[in-house]
Amino acid sequence: MQKGIKKFEDNFIASVRELFDRDVASYKFDGLLEIEDLATELTQSIGHRLIEEFVDSKSKEVKENNFHCKCCGGKLKKHRKSELEYRTTFGEINIDYDVYLYCDKCKQSIRPLQPLLGIKREKISFKLQKTIVDFGVDESGQKSSEKIKHIIHKSILIELKL
Repeated sequence: MQKGIKKFEDNFIASVRELFDRDVASYKFDGLLEIEDLATELTQSIGHRLIEEFVDSKSKEVKENNFHCKCCGGKLKKHRKSELEYRTTFGEINIDYDVYLYCDKCKQSIRPLQPLLGIKREKISFKLQKTIVDFGVDESGQKSSEKIKHIIHKSILIELKL
């Protein structure tokens, strides 16, 4: 874990501990099950927001840069822009600036955002794919989907192509 994130975590936990110690009525918790539910909900929310912020930051980087062809050095032109719905264990992320750049001279093209995000054109993260497979090994698609929804608090559509 990165040093800055560990410090953030430590400060957050210390703040929550103060609430527990003061036993403030509005923050009173009934027991471990409620704390576990709160931790799961918080983890989901923070994870989703963290991914959204990362995508927004990289999208901004692409928008602000002029890209040049690796073959001829010419400026790449925006050919089209599309949206990409990307599913993660933290829920769906809408990537609204998946721009496709093209070189008229060399006929080369790139999608500069995808390498910055560490993805290709897949629509489901590897971690979510692994989770689906793990749940689907001994269960029907419907039961797997229900279990995943319970765990990640999001509906997903499982499409199996055999």
